[in-house]
Amino acid sequence: MSTIKVNRLESTSTANGGIDIDTDGHVQFDGLQLPTDGALSNRNLIINGDMVHDQRSNGSVFATSGDTYGTCDRWSLQYSNNSRFTGQQVSDGPVGFDKSLKAEVTSYFTVSSDKYFIVEQAIEGYNTSSLSWGSSNAKAISISFWVKASVTGTYSIALRNSDFTRSRVEEYTINTANTWEYKTITTPGDTTGTYNTTNGVGIRLVFDLGVGSDFEETAGTWVAGNKFSTSNSVRLIETQDATWQITGVQLEVGSKATPFEHESYGQTLAKCQRYFQKSYEINVVPGTVHTAPSGLITHYGSTDNSGNIVFQTDFRCEMRTVPTIIFYANDGSQGTVYTARSGSSGNTTGHTYRRSTRGTCGYGRAGTTAASYVVAYVEAHYTASAEL
Repeated sequence: MSTIKVNRLESTSTANGGIDIDTDGHVQFDGLQLPTDGALSNRNLIINGDMVHDQRSNGSVFATSGDTYGTCDRWSLQYSNNSRFTGQQVSDGPVGFDKSLKAEVTSYFTVSSDKYFIVEQAIEGYNTSSLSWGSSNAKAISISFWVKASVTGTYSIALRNSDFTRSRVEEYTINTANTWEYKTITTPGDTTGTYNTTNGVGIRLVFDLGVGSDFEETAGTWVAGNKFSTSNSVRLIETQDATWQITGVQLEVGSKATPFEHESYGQTLAKCQRYFQKSYEINVVPGTVHTAPSGLITHYGSTDNSGNIVFQTDFRCEMRTVPTIIFYANDGSQGTVYTARSGSSGNTTGHTYRRSTRGTCGYGRAGTTAASYVVAYVEAHYTASAEL
């Protein structure tokens, strides 16, 4: 058997392009890297890496208080001090991307040792199990993304396991302020520690916006503990009105980053809905005032023999786990539903029965003032959250 060794193939008329083969045998077509491991499709372990879906706020500013999930689907803003920065889906991105996640410092904060401000996506264990992390067969991964920031310098990203006992910090550099830049980072898999391989958190991908010394570590090594920055990283949170944007985030198996895998709109939405979904139209923020027939009529019929009004509805897809349900009446009132029965109607919070599974949710209202078997209906919207 003969072997022909080449490092480039091109036609006699090729001016720019062709096939390149590097010293490790990796192949590029017209400068674009082919995957070296894993599937050719569905290779991105990040969901909504192009920031297209924002079911909760539809691009409105998310003030950082309460629930950390408030902007682009699957991305959380985490912080030790409320009301210091906001996150928002914006219509700005490099060529090929319509949206990005923008963080802006609204009230600068001097970071002390135990403080942190980060943007994170937690990846489900079912989706990361093939990496074999925590074993001698741990696979390398490549992370790629587009980023733009108003402050130049060294920034950090990190990988963490579910219980924060293993982590690895890597650095990247913002060279020019307010300019989209493409970054790639390759890291070996962790051969130590425990990584969830079911429906809990498998891996956390962290982008650092400013943390204290308790969370700092040298770049480029797997360590025990909860670390997600280096000591020389920019603390964006300490600069008033500073901004940081990201899109095109991809995490894939292999030692070479490949071009971002653009999925169809519906495919990415279905993935997001495993963790959060709503009965509202896709561009309507939960709690928005809706008048009939825009509301979701989930029961129409009659009360039971005790005068109770009940309903059950199916989710758009099965969720990761039994979700937390919030009901909304059509006037936007949270925690209420609209009921009508036996000549009376209005919003009510007096439910005595509410049940959900990973595929359905239900509601019941005690019929203390309703007669048995009278015409009745319930009208409501819901949100269902099964986030990691």
